[in-house]
Amino acid sequence: MEMVNLGMKRQSFPLLFCLVLFIIIIPGCTDTRESDSCFCNCPDDNATAIGLALTNSSVLPYLGSPYTIAGINPRAETTLLKNGNYVTIKTTDVTIDTINDTVHVHVDIPNCTVVSVWAQPKRFIPVPASR
Repeated sequence: MEMVNLGMKRQSFPLLFCLVLFIIIIPGCTDTRESDSCFCNCPDDNATAIGLALTNSSVLPYLGSPYTIAGINPRAETTLLKNGNYVTIKTTDVTIDTINDTVHVHVDIPNCTVVSVWAQPKRFIPVPASR
């Protein structure tokens, strides 16, 4: 009888999923004009926001531990400093829950970019030792 190791297949699935999503999304934004904006044809949906969030290089260090997508807020806003002025833009907030942090990733779907990554450390309350 031959034993099948399903553990390796299960571990490689998230990596393969992110790689495929990365290959599909990244070529969507090509702009030859000299401007700071880029028109992209990314679908305006939760899957796009999750794909952009999970493939962002600033988010990858948090994904080393087990994580879950805790929520998606398509009506979020974030304020950025642009050309010396603060600008508030509409974003989609992808919330990723890890062992130590809750990571908020603000995705600008029309421009196919992650504009902000904010990790909120979890605070653990010590449990008194039983006597």
